Formats: sequence, C-alpha cells, structure tokens
Amino acid sequence: MKTNRIQLAALTALATLARNNPDLPGPSINLYSGGSIDGFVYVGLDGPAALEAWRVALGWLPEIVELKTHKDTVWLAMDAEFMGVPFQVNTFTVPVSVEVASVLPEAAGLASDEVPSGLPQAWSAEVSA
Repeated sequence: MKTNRIQLAALTALATLARNNPDLPGPSINLYSGGSIDGFVYVGLDGPAALEAWRVALGWLPEIVELKTHKDTVWLAMDAEFMGVPFQVNTFTVPVSVEVASVLPEAAGLASDEVPSGLPQAWSAEVSA
C-alpha cells in the first residue's frame, strides 16, 4: 500500500519553498507517486513571468528553461531537482505562436533543439509592461 511517506521529501521541499518565498505566484501543483516518479512534483504556472520567479526561487540557471512546441501549443518548461526532489515546472501561457517559436532557435543561430538562454526574462519584462 502506498502512503504519504514517499511524498514526504516533496512536501518538505514545497513547504520550504513557500516559507522562503511567500510572494511566489500561485501554482497548480501535482505530487506523483508510482513507478519511477515517486515524490515527483509538477508545477503549472500562468505565464513566463511566473515561471521566471519560480526559476529564481528554485536557484536554477536560466539555461534550464526550454521552449517547447507540439501542434498548436507553445510552452516553457524546466526540469531539475530542488532539495533532492525532482520538479517539472511549466507554463502554457506563452505570448508567441507556434510559427514564431519554431524559428526562434534558428534566428538565434542555434540548433533546432536548443533555446536561447535568458528568453523568459525578456518575455517577463514584455508581459509586465
């Protein structure tokens, strides 16, 4: 039988993050338990500015942010660990079309699977303006 014990590290990491950063944008959070993703934390956010605030609070480098596309959807994602707990943080509210997103890496002179670092910060400033 599964218990909350397997999610204790995830809950502790989230509580620490909330205590140390009470003004972070409110997320949608799912805690997963099962198979190889025990204690995995999924965080869904509203927009690039929120994602950037979480990236800073988690202590992750800008290069970790990925611009992703699939069919008609564009989103920003970042995956890493915080306090030893695997986190996946996404925002599906990205102010750019799939067409524009698909040429951004080429426009920056990068391979198609790379994304310009610092992109979320620029979008954050644009969105808040």
